[in-house]
Amino acid sequence: MDGQETTLYQAILIVACTLGVILLYFFITLLRQQRINRKLFNEKLRTEIQTLEKERKRMAADLHDELGPSLLAIKFQTSSLDLPDQDDRETMRAVHEQMDQLLGRIREISGDLLPVALTRKGLPTAVQEFCKAISNSSGLEIRLDMGDMPGLADESRVHLFRIVQEIIHNTIKHARASILEISWQHRNNQFTLLTKDNGTGFNPDQFAQMPAGLGLNNIVSRAEILGGKLYLDSAPGKGTSYRIVLPC
Repeated sequence: MDGQETTLYQAILIVACTLGVILLYFFITLLRQQRINRKLFNEKLRTEIQTLEKERKRMAADLHDELGPSLLAIKFQTSSLDLPDQDDRETMRAVHEQMDQLLGRIREISGDLLPVALTRKGLPTAVQEFCKAISNSSGLEIRLDMGDMPGLADESRVHLFRIVQEIIHNTIKHARASILEISWQHRNNQFTLLTKDNGTGFNPDQFAQMPAGLGLNNIVSRAEILGGKLYLDSAPGKGTSYRIVLPC
């Protein structure tokens, strides 16, 4: 190899190394930007969810502490009326029955917005009471197997409860399942939530095309906010399983 070829070879090598460095820098910058975008997205999502939970708490308090007692007061006041006409008494009785139904519905909505059991008795009791109510109203058989519960912050308990709610609602609305199994365990500094239904299932490869009403994005987002990850296993005709793993 003469001097001219050596010089050409060196020039090509320098150009190749320079392009390699530029591509590597571009790739690292792209990854870094993706991490920053994901972090910003999670921070924005966390803020939005926190705002949503505060609004739910306020609405639940308004329903429970103001609207409910007001309806009870109206019912009590009208109950003391002396109505001589039989038709009027029957009408008032029907009104009171409707008010009782409305009060029951207010309690259900208030409990769905912010379960009293979650704040007073903890996550396991809140999940048990919610599952019992859902089973009675929907006919879905929910089998619970709850292991040890680690000490979790209030925000984490709310997110976990909402995840369970979302999975149950998905099962009722979309899975056409008759049985849903829910379990969790705390082991080796990890909290794992497992669910499995015997419903119709779907193709996980089509996750991105799933309608927003399925709520899968909400489950993924809440798991990521908690520093965890969602693992989904499903197939047409094989049911659906969720596994949420969180550090604790």
